[in-house]
Amino acid sequence: MQILMNYLLYIGNKLKFYKMKNIIIFVIAISFIFSSCDGTGEPMDSTWFYYTIKNKTTHNIKIKVFDANMNRRYIGEDTTLLLPSLNSEIRYSFLGSPCTFGCDEDSAYIIFNDKKIITYIRGDSLHRNIIDINSWRGGAVEKHKYEYEYNITEEDYKKAVNIK
Repeated sequence: MQILMNYLLYIGNKLKFYKMKNIIIFVIAISFIFSSCDGTGEPMDSTWFYYTIKNKTTHNIKIKVFDANMNRRYIGEDTTLLLPSLNSEIRYSFLGSPCTFGCDEDSAYIIFNDKKIITYIRGDSLHRNIIDINSWRGGAVEKHKYEYEYNITEEDYKKAVNIK
């Protein structure tokens, strides 16, 4: 009988030990999760980049981006963005990506009325390049949030060449 009582105490203590162990692991996991957030519930390394492209011309505009990676989807061929009229705009965002079209783009076209075109290539030293974040206006607006804007102007239209 004494052996049975000792065995039951041993089993009970072992179960308490496992319960306590699980509680300790849970507390450590929760403290790790809270310590990796900045108070907003977002992880501290989650920086959002918001982009706006505006048509400031009287022309219909198509923007073709090759190898774009937008909205966390890899699009292997080209992505076409339409800005059909004056003051039309396109907005999109990326989490943790300071690249204008997702960092995989290698070139882009801006096409005016299906008649004139400007070609942009990654690393090109043109004064304005829609692929280069340095050609966009904007920057940090608050902690972990950046906003950028690119205006397509009549000056861009004048620099475009006729499509052959």
